[in-house]
Amino acid sequence: MRSFITRLAPRLATRIPRRYYSSDPRDPYGPFDKAPVVDPPAPETLVTLAIETSCDDTCVAVLEKCGSAARLLFEKKVTSDNKIYGGVHPATAVESHTAAVAPLVREAIRYLPNRQPGKRSFQYRKMTTGDIIAFKRLPDFVTSPSTTCKPTLSPLAWSTPSASPGPKPPQPKAPSYNPDFPFLTLLASGGHTQLVLSNSLTSHTILADSLNISVGDMLDKVGRTLLPPDILDAANDVMYAAQLERFAFPVPDPTPSNPSPKPDYSWYEVPPTRADEIKLFFPPEPYKWSLTPPLSQSRDMAFDFSGLGGQAQKILTQDPNRPLESIPIEERRELARGVMKLAFEHLASRVLFALQDMRGAVPHRSKQHPSNLQAAKKIGTTRARNIRTLVLSGGVASNAFLRKVLRDMLDARGFDDVEIVAPPPQLCTDNAAMVAWTGMEMYERGWQTALDVLPVRKWPFDPAQSGGGIMEIGGWMEWMPQGVEL
Repeated sequence: MRSFITRLAPRLATRIPRRYYSSDPRDPYGPFDKAPVVDPPAPETLVTLAIETSCDDTCVAVLEKCGSAARLLFEKKVTSDNKIYGGVHPATAVESHTAAVAPLVREAIRYLPNRQPGKRSFQYRKMTTGDIIAFKRLPDFVTSPSTTCKPTLSPLAWSTPSASPGPKPPQPKAPSYNPDFPFLTLLASGGHTQLVLSNSLTSHTILADSLNISVGDMLDKVGRTLLPPDILDAANDVMYAAQLERFAFPVPDPTPSNPSPKPDYSWYEVPPTRADEIKLFFPPEPYKWSLTPPLSQSRDMAFDFSGLGGQAQKILTQDPNRPLESIPIEERRELARGVMKLAFEHLASRVLFALQDMRGAVPHRSKQHPSNLQAAKKIGTTRARNIRTLVLSGGVASNAFLRKVLRDMLDARGFDDVEIVAPPPQLCTDNAAMVAWTGMEMYERGWQTALDVLPVRKWPFDPAQSGGGIMEIGGWMEWMPQGVEL
């Protein structure tokens, strides 16, 4: 995921035809003189209109940032209906992006802050040099660039990479949290699984990557087979991994004494050592199957989830004398818990390997991934030894059980001084607020691109990769006379 950020020039803003803002009471977005009144921003604020078209979600946000504080003035998402396909269908997703992006942008414009107190946004809005528009530059699907670039602001080009290598934005009306560099990021989503060392806003090293499918993709596929038919039928989307979490750890009904109940994780016992971590997982009686942890005999800095997902599928479908619909709910729940336990401990194990390498505790050995090993050893001799923050990002970061497993394993292995930082669950999945925040980070550090830049199909952010490095994509220019140190 990479984003494309555009600064809107003041002279262009004054030329937007007034008829764009309908005064027709039948207009579903309301007449311009009914636009919401939003308090004017402080003089040093940045206001960003951001667009995110990722997979099956079309998102638009208006984010205001002043120093270390931020306000999310508008955030809305439209998800394409892919239920009949059992997963995301590219043509359906692109059609949804095309239909949804312009109406969402129009609605979001109504929430841009006034420059004069008490005045309506449309009538008195004047863009300043601090206002920017951010949208994706790297498409998920072949036709995605035309979805955002052409109908909106393709002639106005500022550029930035996305927030995926770093933290996502804060909750509305709350101070933001920017961890000090360097820090680790565990990106766990439906499209990527990576462990990244971030030394600065534009300097990132991938320490571990997925050998095959991502953790989110594996959980989606397991959930699609494992979840009972009534849960699948009641679902409003194809986010089967999220449904799987709720099924594995159901939240009790609220009571007067406990109006906000939480899932019960007392079932989970943290493995105190690596030897305990790589033991086979056995469910309680009377179930006879078992699960093997991923890469249990390897310390390679890599992630492998296809094997674990295949084991789960085999348990559910291998016995011709036991139809899928006959598997009891409790056995399904035990399997869901077992899959998540091993998957999340596998994620945590590579975080632990990296921390151990950096602090010189236990050097890991890898023949298949020497470049990762060399990178880890190199950073181990620098300030990376002092890493005290792990940023958790991506859609799977919303999983509360994952957060518990990471915290428990770090504590059990002597890394209780490492803080885990994660966005609120609603901002872990696809959203435009993260695009807005990252755009402002790059803008504030003095970077822009030429107006002739185009969307790109590939944007590796690790300089060690072919054509990699955020600043190596081309088209970057400094807009400040004396650039800002990155």
